[in-house]
Amino acid sequence: MSFECVKVEFAQELERELNKANTLWEYQKEETDKRIVQIRKLQKAFADACAANKTYRQQEMKHSPEHLTALLQHCEDRLAEATLALQAAFAATDPYADGAPDASAHDRLCNEIAALARPWAKPHSENK
Repeated sequence: MSFECVKVEFAQELERELNKANTLWEYQKEETDKRIVQIRKLQKAFADACAANKTYRQQEMKHSPEHLTALLQHCEDRLAEATLALQAAFAATDPYADGAPDASAHDRLCNEIAALARPWAKPHSENK
């Protein structure tokens, strides 16, 4: 066998090995791309499940007796603050709200405010 023949045979063997390597690389790249897509789908499904769980837990917490009690207390505190503010408005405007026909614009405004604030000037328990 001549040197040229061995050289050609060696080149052909190298080309076959290169083709096998390229084919294997393409297959692995394709499989890797498929796995990446699969991993992304799983990540999205996991994120969706986490979001659903978070929403469920938030709703569960919102409807818990502790949360509802705290919410009721917050509303009662705000109502007490509003009552105090309206009592102060009533106390400040009632002296001017005599309903006289010659009332100034300020007196008429005080009359309107006092009329609106009068029910709230009493403690909340008396309005029931």
